Amino acid sequence: MNENTPTPKHTPTPNLLGEAGMGQITQGAIGLHELFTSLMDAGFPHDDALHIIVELLKHGSQ
Repeated sequence: MNENTPTPKHTPTPNLLGEAGMGQITQGAIGLHELFTSLMDAGFPHDDALHIIVELLKHGSQ
């Protein structure tokens, strides 16, 4: 290698989600927890509350 060639610097692997992405995931998880808690407080059985959330997630991704 030539003496004048700059030494390559190590570049850390970028976080693919980034801080904003992680924040969105955290906010989404908090929202799902609040929805689940609200459904349970409204009298829905545990399994029904989970089923409602799963259906909402399925339809939201279409």
